[in-house]
Amino acid sequence: MSLTIENLNRVVEQKKYEFESEKTETQAKQIELEKTAEDYKLAHKERQQYVDQWEKTIERMNYKDNLIRKEGEKFAEAKV
Repeated sequence: MSLTIENLNRVVEQKKYEFESEKTETQAKQIELEKTAEDYKLAHKERQQYVDQWEKTIERMNYKDNLIRKEGEKFAEAKV
């Protein structure tokens, strides 16, 4: 009986050790996952800023193109 209790105590200690190892590994993976999610959100935000900047640049180019066209038309009318 005493031998059985000692064996069971060893098994319990081994399982506690395995549990703590798994818990530590899980926590490390969770931290890694959270960091990856944070990096993804930052990259997405940066990408959106580039898209917004690109759209504003296109709008400015279109505006300036229209100004140039209008001034060209005024110049052509003045020559006539």
